[in-house]
Amino acid sequence: MTAEQPDQKQWADTAAGKKFASKQYSEYFDPCQEAAARSLRCLHRNGGDRDMCSDYFQAYRDCKKEWVRKDRILPPHASPCAPTTDLTDCLDLHRRRHERKRSGRKANRFGELD
Repeated sequence: MTAEQPDQKQWADTAAGKKFASKQYSEYFDPCQEAAARSLRCLHRNGGDRDMCSDYFQAYRDCKKEWVRKDRILPPHASPCAPTTDLTDCLDLHRRRHERKRSGRKANRFGELD
């Protein structure tokens, strides 16, 4: 049994196990878990000296940034307000996105509701 593959028989019949089994895989999947584990191992190995583990921390931050960027479905180095140039339009876009998240309605990357 490894950290990445817990023994499922131990918790399969619990309420948490049933909730986990009923959810989509992506809701519980963290693609940066390996980078996080390496950072922690480095800290343990070096007695908590953060300076010795800066490369591991940067790798974790880069992984998280890439994961969030992909989650937002934006091209690299693109602003969410790229189609607009006016600050008012950009703020309006963010307001509409927030309203969409609360209502559960789908929108394209320009904030237009389908």
